[in-house]
Parts: sequence; C-alpha cells; structure tokens
Amino acid sequence: MAVATGVVVSAITVWSASPIHIFSTNSQALFELVLFAGPGAVIGGLLARKLALYLPVKVLKLFFSIWIILTGVVML
Repeated sequence: MAVATGVVVSAITVWSASPIHIFSTNSQALFELVLFAGPGAVIGGLLARKLALYLPVKVLKLFFSIWIILTGVVML
C-alpha cells in the first residue's frame, strides 16, 4: 500500500509540473531523456509485476531493501 501511494503521489507531481516544462520558452527539460525514460518505465513496470509474482515475499522484500540501500549509498 505504501509503494502504491508513493507511485500515485509521484505521478500526480510529475503530471502537474509537466505543463511548466512543456510550454516554457526557456525550459531546461531534456526531451531526449524523456523519450528514453518513458518507455523504459512502462517496460520496467510490466517486468516488475511479473518478477513480484514470481519471487517469494521474503526474497522480494530482501531484494528491494538491498536496492534501496544501494541507491542511498550511491546518492551520498
């Protein structure tokens, strides 16, 4: 439930800010990155669903906890 809430809040934030970047005359948005990341997010979402259904719950939680820790370490 927490992950779903985070995804919904992120989607609302992105969609509400996108007109600013699309219609601004001095936008710093990299549309090449958007064109690459958009389909990647859709494909990743489809693959993640299959992976989540395939793995046992404890392994899935361990995988995501390690992923979050590694992401945090890289951002330091």
